[in-house]
Amino acid sequence: IFLNIWKGKMLEEVSRFIESHKDDTDIFCLQEVKGDCINVVRNILPDFYDSFFEIQKAPNEEFAQATFIRKNLRCSKTETLLVDDVDKGVVLYTEIDLGGKTLHLCNIHGVAHPEKGDNPARLLQSQTIIDFMHGKEGLKIVGGDVNVSPDTKTYNMFIEQGYRELVKDFNIKTTRNHFAWDRFPDNPLYYSDYVYVSKYVPVKSLIVPDVEVSDHLPIILD
Repeated sequence: IFLNIWKGKMLEEVSRFIESHKDDTDIFCLQEVKGDCINVVRNILPDFYDSFFEIQKAPNEEFAQATFIRKNLRCSKTETLLVDDVDKGVVLYTEIDLGGKTLHLCNIHGVAHPEKGDNPARLLQSQTIIDFMHGKEGLKIVGGDVNVSPDTKTYNMFIEQGYRELVKDFNIKTTRNHFAWDRFPDNPLYYSDYVYVSKYVPVKSLIVPDVEVSDHLPIILD
């Protein structure tokens, strides 16, 4: 599950959502896990271990990401990308041993400003992730709140490198909701969150339930 939890503004609702999915979910990739949110989620998920990273890059660009992994899976490595780049987002990378195969997982939160179009920093952000994942053997998943519209080169760079983007492939109508649209009625953004997978990831389904737990909708990948 990928979900931007909106700094816990709807913490009661997001807590109930995580609680309801904890038994049939192996990995939660969360963004905007601000303040006491991390401890709240840890209490809900005692059978998971987590990788957590938080940084304030600029007055209006703060990042707090957590990847929770069920304890029966072996995490062999964690790493953060783009940490020192003020004009880019943050990627929390996790390497998971699936018993004969390796899952390379990137939990991404891209910069929110300015707007959601291309700029040099965003293009370099995508290229950095692509370069980092290049040559890694195994299954590759890059997902989260990328913070760009789907008509951008920033979005399409992964597809040009052979990844599938599942939000588009599964014809998802939006990954946002009225909490986002009410703030920007003149320019509603219907997409911000994406999941890219490499060629041999055996995808069964991807659903985006219309639940009000954040100004983003959760993405559930099987």
